[in-house]
Amino acid sequence: MKRLLLASTALFAAAGAAHAQHETDEIVITSSPLQTSEFEAFQNVDVLDKTEIVENYEGSLGDTLAKLPGVSSTFFGAAAGRPIIRGLGGERVRVLTNGVGSIDAASASPDHAVTTEGLEAESIEVLRGASALAYGGNAISGVVNIIDGTVPSEAPEDGLSGQFYSGYETVNEGWQTAGSMTASAGPLVFTVQGLHREGEDYDIPGFAESSILRAMEEEEHDHEDEDHDDDHDDEDHEDDHDDDHDHEDEEHEHVRGVAENTWFEFDSASAGVSLIGERGFIGVAVKGFESSYGIPGHDHAHEHEDEDHDDEDHEDDHDDHDHEDEEHAHEEEGGAFIEMEQTRVDLRGEYDLHLPWFDLFRFSAATADYEHTEFEPNGEPGTTFFNEGWETRLEVTQAQTERWSGAIGMQAFQKDFRSVGEEGYIPETETTDIGLFTSQRYDAGGWGGEFGARVETREVDSVAGNRDFDTVSASGGLFLRPADGAFLSGNVAFSQRAPGDAELFANGPHLATSQFEVGNPDLDIEEAWTFEAVARLDRDRYGIEASAWYANYNDFIFLAPTDMEEDGLPVFVQTQSDADLHGFEIGADVVVARGAAYELRGDAVIEYVSGELSDGRALPRIPPLSGTIGVEAEFLGPRLTTRAEAELVSEQDETFDFELPTEAYQRVNLSAEWRPVEERDVTLLLQAKNVFDAEGRVHSSYVKDLIPLPGRSFRIAVSAGF
Repeated sequence: MKRLLLASTALFAAAGAAHAQHETDEIVITSSPLQTSEFEAFQNVDVLDKTEIVENYEGSLGDTLAKLPGVSSTFFGAAAGRPIIRGLGGERVRVLTNGVGSIDAASASPDHAVTTEGLEAESIEVLRGASALAYGGNAISGVVNIIDGTVPSEAPEDGLSGQFYSGYETVNEGWQTAGSMTASAGPLVFTVQGLHREGEDYDIPGFAESSILRAMEEEEHDHEDEDHDDDHDDEDHEDDHDDDHDHEDEEHEHVRGVAENTWFEFDSASAGVSLIGERGFIGVAVKGFESSYGIPGHDHAHEHEDEDHDDEDHEDDHDDHDHEDEEHAHEEEGGAFIEMEQTRVDLRGEYDLHLPWFDLFRFSAATADYEHTEFEPNGEPGTTFFNEGWETRLEVTQAQTERWSGAIGMQAFQKDFRSVGEEGYIPETETTDIGLFTSQRYDAGGWGGEFGARVETREVDSVAGNRDFDTVSASGGLFLRPADGAFLSGNVAFSQRAPGDAELFANGPHLATSQFEVGNPDLDIEEAWTFEAVARLDRDRYGIEASAWYANYNDFIFLAPTDMEEDGLPVFVQTQSDADLHGFEIGADVVVARGAAYELRGDAVIEYVSGELSDGRALPRIPPLSGTIGVEAEFLGPRLTTRAEAELVSEQDETFDFELPTEAYQRVNLSAEWRPVEERDVTLLLQAKNVFDAEGRVHSSYVKDLIPLPGRSFRIAVSAGF
């Protein structure tokens, strides 16, 4: 597998060198304070436009971005999936909407969905490593910024514009519909947006549980049977109960063909208005978001918790209650579920200052009220999470000279986060964070340099304790332009991250991860030295981009297992250790052949990350070596584009304590896009995903051994713009 991936990338890079014409439009990274182009960014950066988002759509935000180099997903079924960048996620990756935080609970647990949908976005920018330094310590691994256009920044050319999308996929009988409309009336520009997506439990190729987990459970059952034989003289009632329990477990482990409790329903709507003038704009938008979805694996965790209660005096009553719960579970789509809502208000603006020293002022601000409740299979509310907060970001761009450009800014947020209920493992905590940053770039033509710095202060006030942190981060590097269409850069960064509320003060059962989590109020600041080298080459008919990086962490924060058990769950405690991570990302594309009415292109991507603690143990849930090989044909006459691609994912046997390995898999996808009217922005998309119905499991997911990726699916979608 590894040799195949490496050879494939090398093949496309070499083939490209023998051909000629590859066209590339300059893409500006709006998330960068310097507004640099994607080609000349110091680190590996990706920008997806609306067309690419629709093509790559996979439901959750993390799954939609998972094909990008260096990006994977927390994958918790079809509803919840948050991006992981270079092997790290949670408190080390910031998910932003229009430059400020999403203000939800997605970073607290992998079963919590992000409150911004990929289909709402006009574009999505993914910043890795030191390129995200301006966004603070919680972006120590990267940033995902969703630009959704809820606040219009410019008037439509003809006074009215709109976008519409509708799609259907067979694997879960899922529908998606999204649309937006923008209209101008003098200096005022109005926009409205809406989205709805829903789906049933999705189909899978084989068993829900992995072969490794089934083998372990079978071995455990064999040992239990031996114990039952030894205890044959025990009371008949106890034997009958154990036999029934074994039978229920056996039925559960042999569920196949469907990933139970992966249904979902998401809705959002927004309205915004901006005042737009010659020198800038200011606007406001209000957005409502609602969702409900099943939590796969959650009710299974409860079964283990219930086993402990079976030993209590009221055993018979508890069995009756379990039976009633099972009936309700069937009625409620088979298990526990979440109902989520958020109301968010955004304020954005930009103004051309025309001052001698400063040229452009930009700001973004948002306030949100977020709540979600986790319901038990019987429909009773279990735990409710609340997050009320605000965030603002201000940037001033310096007046650009022939060789020098720069920006300074401030970002601040406050959130009041709490969880109430039987899984309320995070106490009420208020976090206040303020950061000042600057980015500077010197460009002498053939070479140049870039420097950035940020100082940040954080206060974490909780009913369980109070902590204050002051952090400093800085980066610097050099770049070269050895020839036209060639860019080389090297960068070093020092970053500090203050621990978050859950890392400091969590204390309770977390069934989504099958852990009893205990925070550590004495955690120190996490520090990282990161080194990265990037090379890009853009020629007429081929292009290649490669990046290699290394990160050395001091006082890396992670959940460490203990020998204790609480509420039927193993106890994990937040602790610190030194850690090392390294990896690379390589992408290449080439025009293989061209005629008067067609063009044949090939592309390949390969990514790798490895990480271990100072004691030699592998970091948890590190994605394996993986890559994608694609061939695309564009027919100019019928305006038709066809594509065939293979996703190749290696096995992962470098695992953390209590973590099972995952097997290699390959998935083949086919697609065709037809644009029937040349002068109209209308596209019909047909896709066949996972054509050979292969089983694949996401190693970075907590539920990888309980549910695989979806099986074979056919998708039809239409998008239109005017």
